[in-house]
Amino acid sequence: MYQQQPTYSFDIWEALIRILKYAIEALVVALAAYILPEHKLRFSEIWMIALTAACLFSIFDLLAPSFSAGARQGVGLGAGFRLIGFGAGF
Repeated sequence: MYQQQPTYSFDIWEALIRILKYAIEALVVALAAYILPEHKLRFSEIWMIALTAACLFSIFDLLAPSFSAGARQGVGLGAGFRLIGFGAGF
């Protein structure tokens, strides 16, 4: 019997939207890494953190989409709590 080969398609707009999404997330993480620490980080350290976060979020989206939404919310809550000094005495 002849088995039909699967067909693959590549949507350029979907790829561009994802690249833009992860670039914006990287910029937001870079901004937080620049603003939040008391000890200022070097420029190379900030971008390494931002690129790592963008890569992790893209992997989370690919492998576990429901987990990625919770991870983004947790990162945002953690940064917000740190800004207002929540839990500083612990």
